[in-house]
Amino acid sequence: MPISDFNGTWNTVSKENMDEFLKSQGAPWAGRKIVCAEKPTVTIAIDDSSFKFDMTGRIGFKLDLVPGAEPVEFTSANGKVWYDSYEIVGETIVLTRLDKKTPGKLVQVRSIEDGKLVAKSTWTNESDGSTCSMTLTFAKA
Repeated sequence: MPISDFNGTWNTVSKENMDEFLKSQGAPWAGRKIVCAEKPTVTIAIDDSSFKFDMTGRIGFKLDLVPGAEPVEFTSANGKVWYDSYEIVGETIVLTRLDKKTPGKLVQVRSIEDGKLVAKSTWTNESDGSTCSMTLTFAKA
């Protein structure tokens, strides 16, 4: 599968364990309910030299990253500061997001499975070693 198969606009089909995932990062109840009810759209433009990612919604954000580069500082919609980097591993896109305040690490592995974009995320709280995972599935728009 060429990495260009990730390119395009994708609509949310399903979310698994998102509320618990957000809760594990300290997100407040009301915010979690709003985010869990949304069905964001994701637009990806990727090639060998850059990764552009645009997600709509309350947790929406835009990224423009270079593979293998030093992490880029990123501030989320709720004001949380992250440090993002990505790499292409086989037929997957791996985004690593560091939270130096909590401290914690989010690793998201994106793959194409049965024509759908699947994003499997794992949050690790580096203070106590606890982890929580979620899966988002998207269909091509």
